[in-house]
Formats: sequence, C-alpha cells, structure tokens
Amino acid sequence: MEENSSLQDEEKDSSNEKDSLNSSVNSNADTSSANAAISSDKVSDEANSEAPSNAIPNNAQEILDQQDAQQQETNQEPEKTPEQLQTEAEVNALKGVFADIRHQSRMSNLVTPDRWAERAMIPEHLSSQQFVDLVFDVIATGGVAEKSESEDSGADEDANAADGSAAEDTQAVQGKAPQTSEVSADDAASDQEGDSSGEDMTADADEADAENSEPVGALAAIKAGIVSIPCSDIVSMEGKDTMYLYSNKLMTDVYARWAFLANEDDRVATFVECVRQESKTYPRPMIYRALTHHPFDLTEDEVLDAWKATQETNLYPDIKSCTASNGDVYFYSDKYLDENYAKALAEYYSVERYMSP
Repeated sequence: MEENSSLQDEEKDSSNEKDSLNSSVNSNADTSSANAAISSDKVSDEANSEAPSNAIPNNAQEILDQQDAQQQETNQEPEKTPEQLQTEAEVNALKGVFADIRHQSRMSNLVTPDRWAERAMIPEHLSSQQFVDLVFDVIATGGVAEKSESEDSGADEDANAADGSAAEDTQAVQGKAPQTSEVSADDAASDQEGDSSGEDMTADADEADAENSEPVGALAAIKAGIVSIPCSDIVSMEGKDTMYLYSNKLMTDVYARWAFLANEDDRVATFVECVRQESKTYPRPMIYRALTHHPFDLTEDEVLDAWKATQETNLYPDIKSCTASNGDVYFYSDKYLDENYAKALAEYYSVERYMSP
C-alpha cells in the first residue's frame, strides 16, 4: 500500500513538472510574438518618419487649384464684342485684298472686284457691293488717318506758348509782374451763369464720351487712327462694266493702261491708243507685231482688221501706215511723227540696224 501511494505521488509530481514546462514554453512564445509585433510597429513608424511627406492636405490643394484658376482668368483675353469682331474681319479682308492686288500686279495682271467674291475674301457680315464700296473708300483715304489742321498747327501753337512763357519768365527776372487782364463785372456775372449750367456741361460730357467710343468698322478705325492699312500704291481704272486695280509700285502705268485696253476688248480703241502712245512717247512707229504679245495677244489678222476699221471711219484721221523694205508694216500718228521720219525709223528698226557691224 505504501509503495502504491509513493508511485502515485511521483506521477503527480511528474505531471506537475510537465504542466509547468508547457506553461513556460507558451509564455515564451507569447512574449516573442508580442516583441515581434512591437518591433514591426517601430520599424513602420521609423520608416514613416524617415520618408519625405509629399502629400498635400486637402484644403491646401484646394487653395492651389483656386490660384491656378485665377491665374488663367487673369491671362485670358477679354471677350471681344460683335462690333470688334466685325471691324477685325474687315481689316483682315482689306489686307488680303491689297496683298492679292500687289501679287497680281507682279504677275502682270489687273484685278477686278468680282475676284473677291470668287475667292471668298468678303467678310460674312457684308454684301459683295458693301465690301466693294469699302475697298474703294479705303483706297481714297490711302489707308491711313488724315492729319487734322490742329495737328499741323500744333507745333506752331506749342512754339507760341513757349515764347509767351519765356516772356513771362523774363519779366519775373527783371522784377516786373506778368501782365494780366482785368476782370470786369460782366465777366464775373458770366462766370456765375457758367456755374449754374452744370447740368448742360454734364450732358456735353456724355456726348463727348459717346463720340470718343471705339469706332465700328475698318474705315472708321482708319480715320480714327486706330488702324493703318497703307494702300497709296493701289490705283483704280474705270472700265465700261467694271473697275480695274493694280499696284503702281509693281506695274508701270503704261503697261496697266495696255492691260486695261486689252481687258476692255475694244480692239479699235486699243489699236489707236497704242499707235499714238508709241508715236508720242518714244517717238517711233509701231510695228504690227507689237499687239500680238501679252497683254493684247491679238493675231496678225486681228491687228490688220483693226487698222482697216480705223480707215473705214473718219474718227482717226491721224493714224497712218508705212512699210519697210523687207515688208514689215508699221503704224504711226502724224500728230507726233511726220511721214518721212516715220518711214526712216521703220527702215532702221526692220533692216538697217541688223546690217550694222
């Protein structure tokens, strides 16, 4: 019995030792887990503290967005009024028309107004005739504002004012008081009446403000000196059915006249004017082949037909012809060349000048 009791006590002691050991192991494991968790939190906190903070608080971002929006509004140009847009369209169209006229003159061509509608050069708010009228109105001004008489006399007035000021300064230096006009009772009464007319002055000021408002349209802007479209080189010629334009900086007036006659397609008038021009200007007779070149582009038969037409009427008695020894036919006006001189020049131009060494 005593042995059995002793064995049971030993088994209890052994069981208690195992429980104690397991409890110690579990405690160590819990401690390690806790330590690992604490260590991980520390590492995370340290990492967060070392990393730079790029995040912007919501309220700060909103402020930045508002500032950007305000900056964009500041940089944005104010919206143009319909009148300003119309004026701008007219100015651009006029510049395009004058540039095209100069280009065509360089190419030895005249320009007619119907070209502007064909090439869609007319602003949308204007009709074709309105734009044509605008072009010729601007050409009449030269495309720049006229100097007023007040501007021309401004320098003289400034000079007179300077002289008057200098005289007063001289009197002051010499101990004399500058001369002043006496104020009469009538002047004083007039001043009082002027003070009582404040309302009228306000109305006049309002009218002046209306007059000083921005002009509408290219022509008004040019006259006001706001816009300048120089076009003093643009010349117009009136035909039977249309107008012709060219730049006298890029096409001579004589050639422009020839092109005008060719476009008008009056062969007799063209023939007569060219013959007279050659006889008067150079002076020399005109060979029949002259009108076969540009801008006339007539055939030899058409030239001879024009000559015959002048002979069948009594309208051009001064137009004559002569023939060189090689058969070349010349025409001249006896208003400017006599017959013998015309024949001598015809012989020289067609024969003799080729025989000279």
